[in-house]
Order: sequence, then C-alpha cells, then structure tokens
Amino acid sequence: MAALAIGAGGQVQAAAPPDPKASAYQNDELVQLLRVNTPTAADKQRLSTLDLDLAESAGKTFVDVVAYGNHDRRLLELAGLTWSTLEDDLQGADREREAADAAYAKAVRGNKLAATLPSGRTAYRQLADYTNDMAALASQYPTKVKQFTLKNTSLENRAIRGIEVTRDVNVSNGKPVFLMLGLHHAREWPSGELTMEFAYDLLKNDGVDPRITNILDKARVIFVPVVNPDGFNLSRTLGYELKRKNCRITNGQIPTQGQCAQSTNRSRGTDLNRNYSGFWGGPGASSSLTSETYRGASAFSEPESRNVQALVSAHQVTTLITNHTYSNLVLREPGYAGAGPTPDEAIYKALGDQMAAQNGYDSQFSYELYDTTGTTEDWSYYATGGLGFTFEHGANSFHPAFSNVVNYYFGSGSTAGKGNRSAFLLAAESTINPARHSIVTGSGPAGAVLRLKKSFTTKTWNGTQLPDVLDSTMVVPASGSYTWHTNPSTRPAVVQQGGTESWTLTCERPTGQVLETRQVTVARGASVTANLTTCASAF
Repeated sequence: MAALAIGAGGQVQAAAPPDPKASAYQNDELVQLLRVNTPTAADKQRLSTLDLDLAESAGKTFVDVVAYGNHDRRLLELAGLTWSTLEDDLQGADREREAADAAYAKAVRGNKLAATLPSGRTAYRQLADYTNDMAALASQYPTKVKQFTLKNTSLENRAIRGIEVTRDVNVSNGKPVFLMLGLHHAREWPSGELTMEFAYDLLKNDGVDPRITNILDKARVIFVPVVNPDGFNLSRTLGYELKRKNCRITNGQIPTQGQCAQSTNRSRGTDLNRNYSGFWGGPGASSSLTSETYRGASAFSEPESRNVQALVSAHQVTTLITNHTYSNLVLREPGYAGAGPTPDEAIYKALGDQMAAQNGYDSQFSYELYDTTGTTEDWSYYATGGLGFTFEHGANSFHPAFSNVVNYYFGSGSTAGKGNRSAFLLAAESTINPARHSIVTGSGPAGAVLRLKKSFTTKTWNGTQLPDVLDSTMVVPASGSYTWHTNPSTRPAVVQQGGTESWTLTCERPTGQVLETRQVTVARGASVTANLTTCASAF
C-alpha cells in the first residue's frame, strides 16, 4: 500500500516513492557494479524496463548495472535475471582510486614517472581547471585558439565554454569542422580529460608532427570538454560521485541553490544523451524522472543539449566524437536496432573500424550496446549528415585511477603508441577528406557574408515533427574566390527515401541585407560551383 502524506491545504495524497539511491547511502547499503546476464534480446529488453542504472557497458550476453543496495538487486531477482559482481563496493573503490591518484602524482613529482599527457596533468581536473586551461591556451596561442561561450547557461547558471583550434582561427575560412565533446554524463571524468588533452596535443605539436600541422591547416577543431557542468561539479567535488545526469529536479523549473546536491534528489535529473530530438522518446530512454536514462519532459528541454544543437547547427560539422565511459567501444548510428543501416554505412563503418584499430576498441552499431534514442548522434547525423560517433573508454569503471587516462590516450599493450590519440587524428583527417563531405566553391565580392541555411522538421519517436534549422556563415576572402567545406545538402533520411534537398545560399552585406539567393544541391563527395554575380554587382 502506498504511503500517505498531508499536502498543502490539508489534502491527503500519496507520498512520493522513496529514492533507492538516497536510501542506499543513508542505510549504508553497498553500491555495487553488477554484470547482469542477458543472453537473449528479450532479457535485455526486460532489463531495460526496470529503470536501473545501466552502465555504458554491454556485450552480446551481458549488461553492467550499478545497483544501489537491496532495492535494485531485488528488482533483478523479481525479473528473473542473474548476475555476477564486478565491484562489491563502488564507494570503497573510489577511495582506492583517490589513494592511487595521490601516489601517481607523487611519483611524477619525484621524477619516478614521466607525466606523459600533452598537458602534463597528473590528476583529474575540477570544473575550474577546464575553464582556466582553455583560457590559458587562448592566451598562449592567440592566432590558433578562440574561446567561446555557448548560448545557454546551465540550470545552476554556469557558463558552458569551449575553444576553436585552427590556423588563423579568427578568419572565417570555410574549413570543415571536427567537434569533440566530453562529459555529457557527469561521472565519466575521462571523457573530459581526453577531449582537453587532444586540444593540448594539437597545439603543442603543430609544426612538429606533420599530421597535426596538416589538420590545423585544413580543419577547424572545436572542443567542449564539459557539456554538463552542474552534474560534473557535483560528481567531481564528491557531493555525489556517481551523478550521471544534469540538475533538473522538477520538469520546467530551475533548481534552487543547493537543491541538486541534496541526498533526496540524487536520482533526479535529465540524461542529456537521451534529450536530443532525433527519435526522442523511443527505446532506451525512460519516461521516469528518477531513471538514469530519463529523456526529459520534451526533446531539447535542457539548456545543455540545446547548446550542442545550436553549436552544430551553426557550423559545418563533418565529423563528431562525443566521449563517454566505459566499454572500449567505437559506436556509430543507428542507435536502435529497428532503424536499419544508414545510407552511409560503408564509409561510417570504414572510419569506425579504422579508429578502433588504433585504440583496440570494438567498432559496432550503437544498438549493439543496447537500444538508445535521443542521443547526440541520433540528432546530429540525421539532421546534418556529419558522421557522428560515441567513444566508450575504459572498462569496469566510470572514472578509474588517473594513470589509466594516460593509457587511454596513448594506448597500452597491443595498442601502445597509438591509442585514442591516433584514433582522434584519424577522425580529424577524415574531417578534411573531401570524399566524406561536400564542397561549395565560387566567386563573390570580398567581405560579403555567405550563408547556408536549411529549415526542416525532425521526427520524434511518437511521430511529432519538430522544427529544426541549420544556419552557418562564412566571409568571402580578399581574393574574391571561396571554398566552403560543407555537409551534403540532402539529409540521410531523405537519401533513404530516394529524394534530394538543397541548401539555400545567400550572399549578404555585413549588415545582413540579402543581395542574392541561390539553391545549392550537393551530394557527399561532390563539389558544386556557385558564382555570385548579382551579389558582386550590388555589393
């Protein structure tokens, strides 16, 4: 029988169900990492209905689960599922990790180990460290690094920042864009570290490593190491180390100061990587606000996911990697099994396999981990055609001892000397490969603003059509000739249906006055010429 409570005005109402995570900590029940046996698709489906904390690790016959005390283990038993225990005390494991991190840092300071990461870091960053590091890089490399602040502050009113890295970074030059994201999920600390370290690597080795020099000559690389600053801050400061989601406590409401950190709210929040509009509300995304895969009240209900949407929409992102832990996987679309292969499967798989050969991960469809919808690439790939991947780093831990980050980056064992560094370099080189995107070239008046725009709708799981827009700009250089590396004009879903779409290309004065408009249709791997003669005569 449900417990009763006295509400406002004296009405009797059902009390909110207990938060199993809060009670697990209050009662000192062990928080454990379990490997649940799921030999059939039906087993995985049954597990997905339990609203448990599914770790981003799964094989053909198992899914890892964070179990918060007896409540969660009882749910597994009632569902007829069995498991083995990978870690019998996650809180204790975190204490061991802290001791290992301190010993690692001490060994580096004593010159007993080399601090091999490009930045020289010996411990996980705090939120302020990311902000300070990006500002320091912009100061040190003013012609190669540009800081920016994303459109929306977080729910706790934190600015969300990133950097652009390229040669002549302040020049609008039509280069293809490679976007790297970290920390959608707060507890996955290595995801931010690897994102930040690759930025350091590009800048430190520009002019030294020919591959990196070529990348900065031809591509613009954008980094947002912390997508979810509120959740990360709570996890990293050990307010609640296993925090995964953002700080949405009640749908449609801004949390009050300190509300997110309260033990009774540990289960609350939106999983930002289920909040994008592509197939929003489908399999692998929960409608329960206390579920770790809660999809949000609506697609793009969260300021943090809207930030990524706006960033991608304003740039020609031909390659995207969003970093996560854990599983040692390179995941590509589609995210749910019923979608079928994408029209770009051949090149999508080829790039995924190439990157996985560097880091030793498995290259596979996202749904082979488990069904997901509303993820970053569910929207970004189907909206733009840019090849988007999820990297799952490491095994059996969301944030292992920091020394593991060095191994993730440079590889170890059979991948020593390669690792994710080499995988990221391949992704950047794919970004500049014209066979994997499109090119618009032509002539126009120097200083004119060119705009490529396309409006359309994105379909959610229940069939709702949500308005969407891609709107990017570049400036015609002094030579009067331009080359713009873009994504295909036709979205993948339209390609699947045998149709075509066009970009609307406008030539404008810097004040925004439109002088010429053209429709441009260009396929992946193709180039089209658009000479703006009317604009030139009127500019």
